Amino acid sequence: MNDDLLREIRDLAVDNLTVNQDNGTAIGYLNDEITNVHNTVNHLSDQVDILNHSLYVTNQYLMWSVICLMLMTALAMFTVGYKITRK
Repeated sequence: MNDDLLREIRDLAVDNLTVNQDNGTAIGYLNDEITNVHNTVNHLSDQVDILNHSLYVTNQYLMWSVICLMLMTALAMFTVGYKITRK
């Protein structure tokens, strides 16, 4: 009777240990996957920052090109107006 009870307790302890090991493996795998997702999100965040900076620089170039175009248009209008009034 005592031996049967001890065997049953031992079997339950072994089963419990096996389940704990499986859970530990699963938790370790989930931790690795969460780390991979975190690294991917960080990489994507860096890429978005680079894209944002590129758009900012492009916007600055476009702004200056529009300003130069406006100045050239004003100069052309002044030149044409000056020639018309000289005649």
